[in-house]
Amino acid sequence: MAGKAGLYWVLIRSLLAAAQHHVMARLPTWNGEIWTDGHGFATVVLPEAIHGRVSVELRPLAAGVSATLRGQPTRRRFTIETEEPHVKVAWRVRVLGLHGDTYSSKPSKEET
Repeated sequence: MAGKAGLYWVLIRSLLAAAQHHVMARLPTWNGEIWTDGHGFATVVLPEAIHGRVSVELRPLAAGVSATLRGQPTRRRFTIETEEPHVKVAWRVRVLGLHGDTYSSKPSKEET
């Protein structure tokens, strides 16, 4: 009997993981490009449709330059910082969890 219970537990965990992946795959993403100013900063303001925790990916479009987030994204906005001024940066925002959903209070694998 213990063997069957263990098998059921593995199946339930697999189904839960698949359901979480399905929900996460359907969450929206936004992307764009922005130029940093003369000090190497740019602020992106996101649409009001974004609610919940987000993941931000940055990719500078200039060779040899890095781009980082200055602080955490807050109130639908985030600031990008580059080592040099006037750098074009591609960005992508992915919602990790919506307010009120079952996964928004749990950290994702990327955050641990």
